[in-house]
Amino acid sequence: MLVGFVLLHLAPGDPVDVLAGEFGTASPQYLAQLRHEFGLDQPIYVQLLDYLCQCRAAQSRLFLRNDMSVVALIWTRLPATCC
Repeated sequence: MLVGFVLLHLAPGDPVDVLAGEFGTASPQYLAQLRHEFGLDQPIYVQLLDYLCQCRAAQSRLFLRNDMSVVALIWTRLPATCC
């Protein structure tokens, strides 16, 4: 889990910009709201503690675009890998 958290934070770009970019131009207020909603406005150590305590890797918040749990997302895409 820790490796995943670190890799996500080392990746270039801002996940909120990517998410908001899918819906067109977003206002600074909307971007700030998204950062707050997903805890990205918190210091990195607070984000890590929250991530580890709530096991966000097993919740839908990890997949912001799909609004599905990790298990549900894998299950729906599993048939495509069996060919």
